[in-house]
Amino acid sequence: VKSEYFPDYSFKITPTLMNAGSGESIVPDTAKVLFDIRTMPGQNNDQIIKDLMALFKNFRSEKISFTYEIKNNVPATLSNPNATIIALAKKTMKQIYGFTGNIILKGSGPANESYMLINAGIPTIVGFGPEGEGFHSANEYAEIKSIKKSVDFVTEIAENL
Repeated sequence: VKSEYFPDYSFKITPTLMNAGSGESIVPDTAKVLFDIRTMPGQNNDQIIKDLMALFKNFRSEKISFTYEIKNNVPATLSNPNATIIALAKKTMKQIYGFTGNIILKGSGPANESYMLINAGIPTIVGFGPEGEGFHSANEYAEIKSIKKSVDFVTEIAENL
């Protein structure tokens, strides 16, 4: 599944943590796998879970059974691209950052809290902050000179909504 607003993302199921066994030649009595599932707008998380469970049933036997637990169930969402806040953000990008030409709308990374607002009918923009690198890592930093522009951007939007 692809989306024009998420050109760098696609639906993904990735086993990220696995734990089984106690030795090379010992068949484990239990195994655990954590799947990180990233959906796209328009996909139904509950249906994906049902489809996975149906797939796993194919491997069920007298000796093999499955249980599952949902750690997080965050839907992929998309604000209305024609919402007032989107038009204001585009205008403010040009005003504060001096962007010229067409500003292309893109979705934000796999999980953030904007889905709660969007699902409540509140159009939301994300990803407007200071320049820097290493976001959400041990070496994260922000360029001091860019912080004022970020504050000006958010203030301009808040004052004109």
